[in-house]
Amino acid sequence: MIADWTAIRLEYINGHMSQRELAESHGINPAGLMKRANKESWEAERQKRSAEVSKVAQAQLSENRAVRS
Repeated sequence: MIADWTAIRLEYINGHMSQRELAESHGINPAGLMKRANKESWEAERQKRSAEVSKVAQAQLSENRAVRS
């Protein structure tokens, strides 16, 4: 079985699973996934994505409060 690394990367960046959990869910070696994730900076991408989502959510909350006032 060949791993779909693009899908796995996107699942990690946009999800909440640890790298170990993600590897186990896809039936691949956790060490191999961790090595690839480190080399390709998956964690930095995940943090950036999380910050973007938080920013949008905060803006939406502020907008909703303004509409109710």
